[in-house]
Amino acid sequence: MILIIISITLALIVVEIGYRFYLVTSMPDRFVSSETTGDHPSLWYYQHSPYRYSKEFGYEYVPGVHNGGAIDNGKVTSCFSSIMNINERGNMAQIRGSYENAEIRVLVFGDSFGVSGRTGPQWPEFLQDYLGERSGRNVHVVNYSRDGYGILQMFDLAASKIAEWKPDIVVFAFITSDLTRGRFWRGKAILDGRERIMTSVTQDSNFSWDTAGDSYLMNSSASDEWCQQSLSTQRADDPIVVSLEQTLLIGRQRSSYLSNPYSTSQSFVIDLILRGEPFFSTVATAPPSIWPKHDLRSFDEDVDMLRNVQQIKSASTNLMLFHLARYPELKKFDEFASADERGMSLIDSLVALTGEPVYETLKYSKSIGDVDDMVINPRSDIHPSVEGSRFYADAVATALLHSGKLTQISAQLKGEPGS
Repeated sequence: MILIIISITLALIVVEIGYRFYLVTSMPDRFVSSETTGDHPSLWYYQHSPYRYSKEFGYEYVPGVHNGGAIDNGKVTSCFSSIMNINERGNMAQIRGSYENAEIRVLVFGDSFGVSGRTGPQWPEFLQDYLGERSGRNVHVVNYSRDGYGILQMFDLAASKIAEWKPDIVVFAFITSDLTRGRFWRGKAILDGRERIMTSVTQDSNFSWDTAGDSYLMNSSASDEWCQQSLSTQRADDPIVVSLEQTLLIGRQRSSYLSNPYSTSQSFVIDLILRGEPFFSTVATAPPSIWPKHDLRSFDEDVDMLRNVQQIKSASTNLMLFHLARYPELKKFDEFASADERGMSLIDSLVALTGEPVYETLKYSKSIGDVDDMVINPRSDIHPSVEGSRFYADAVATALLHSGKLTQISAQLKGEPGS
């Protein structure tokens, strides 16, 4: 028995070491190591910040095309002519049709799952098409998804925008981790004499290392023209490249958001098996200035949330709460596989507070094919691919039809008795 236990333990250690080696070599930017603290760390950057500080909403997207690129081993390796393409409304979606002339008007509030359109349209864009096809009406969807947002900030934003837009339907689409995300503030800052895009846990627009951390790199001199030229010349020791590398390294010296490949208090294999993310423990234990979490057990404990819900209800619009099952939950075919007891308690409080049920992805989606095809990269980026965006849009549209909200609005448009 002792030999068996020793053999199993050694086998697990070997698997853990092998998996760590794989992660360090394939994703060195997630670790504190020679790869991330040496002279030439891997990075990608923006030329200008797509984020503008907002005391009320944490941040706002800056309309326009935001360029950037990737750098590896001291040289530019790719140029992104539009990392983020933000429309004139300040949202991440192509505007198609007229909101004012639409028969059914929809606002979507969500997180990065609704704005990760690097490989194609986001799911709220497909939702507009699907709702139009299934209702036979002119539908217009406005996508107010914001990367990093949790439930609290979704409702902060919604209380203001619902009053402004007066929609027929409002969809709150959230993933499990959105339940415990706290409020944060993001924007451009200059620290250590360097341009930065930072995230803070305080409303103070004067970001500091005590309450904020790097969100993204930026350098206003790194134009797309410079990037394209650097890509072709592959010049060594380019001053802009050097500056970006130094900016990253200074920020990482201040951050504990990176994993330690030699850690004895964390198992990347166990995190992968139980949570679907090898870096789960690193993120969960990071300081609040990096990824803020709230300590609520019920949403009615938050005064602002109570006020927002009351204001939204007074608008007399149709609300829908929709849970987007993520990659690990889809793989296990378990809607809330990633939720702990507090997470489920928060869902119950959200239902009680709004008076609306939570519609689930697995109940309203079509048969699931290859889950790996529904994400950008199952190993490093589980945001939805184009196929995944279609999948979520279809599930939300199906849930809306099942709820009777679309039928009710269509009846009102026809002027049917009792509608």
